[in-house]
Amino acid sequence: MTICQFTLLKDDEKINTVLDSVLLAERLEQEVLFRLYYLQEFFVELRCDTERRLVYGMKPFATEQSLEPYISKVSISEITGLLKAT
Repeated sequence: MTICQFTLLKDDEKINTVLDSVLLAERLEQEVLFRLYYLQEFFVELRCDTERRLVYGMKPFATEQSLEPYISKVSISEITGLLKAT
């Protein structure tokens, strides 16, 4: 699936697709949980409300700049291994 195909999915299909993919990292920022997932050719960041257990934001991206907040949370070898395995 490409990032373009992903953006054309319905919201519930997007969430199911993301939750079935590879979770790379999590980070907590001002009581918001961000979860980074890897899907075949791109990444998706979910914004989650931990109290209500809701996803209220989703950002698909393919640029390295958007990975910046996660670099200290995940080793490059982990990401490289995941990318080679898929």
